[in-house]
Amino acid sequence: MTDPISLITGNFTQWEKRDNYLSLLTEFIKNKITGAAFKEKFYEMFHDYANNHYKWEQVGLRIPEDNEEIIKQHIFTDILCDLFMDCDAFIEERDLCEEGDLSEEDLREYATKYFWKIKALM
Repeated sequence: MTDPISLITGNFTQWEKRDNYLSLLTEFIKNKITGAAFKEKFYEMFHDYANNHYKWEQVGLRIPEDNEEIIKQHIFTDILCDLFMDCDAFIEERDLCEEGDLSEEDLREYATKYFWKIKALM
């Protein structure tokens, strides 16, 4: 069984790294790194927490409706999970892309959307 405290601290740990995530997103959005480099760096930052958000319900935890910081952390983790799934759908070589796969341009569009969602939480 998953420890409820580790779920809360996992979200907090990711929230504390928000500036690092924003820096990485900025590098990618401004074409300073490729989609493949972005995906690799993102995975390095996020690997231990990919499913953290979805475990809350499994252990019977509810997001406290009156704690704005925990709500922000939870939303942030949700955004990162969405970005994780988009990175997973990214295919570097365009000629290998199938329906449902994302090109670098598609991933960059999503990255831009997530950048602004994260900024709105701050």
